[in-house]
Amino acid sequence: MLTSPTARMLSDAIECSLLTQSEIARRVGFPKPNVLSMMKNGQTKVPLTRIPALAQVLGIDQTAFLECALLEYHPEVHEVLTEVLGLPLDPDEEQLVAMYRIANLDGCIRIDGALKETLENLFELARLAAD
Repeated sequence: MLTSPTARMLSDAIECSLLTQSEIARRVGFPKPNVLSMMKNGQTKVPLTRIPALAQVLGIDQTAFLECALLEYHPEVHEVLTEVLGLPLDPDEEQLVAMYRIANLDGCIRIDGALKETLENLFELARLAAD
């Protein structure tokens, strides 16, 4: 039985994948598939820098995977990110950020002046409608 939550998440994702460990390793950029075996068995940590690629290849939520690894491997960093930056974002916040990023591809949108006031009014209306 796995005691590492991150290893368990990786192991479950690999089990559910239609890909072989060799295919997963190749797509993520690991030289050999035995590295995946070591990570999913908890013998070695999942490198934080590989979590986005692993999540994409395995079709799992990269935010949840990264949060799990940070909480397990670096609880003090997780605590700081949670307290200072308010991370992780909830799904509605993630959706708003994604919409803003799509709309602001050229970097021209600034949230100030009339736009800021309009957004504040819109959020206030949404809050009142929810009550």
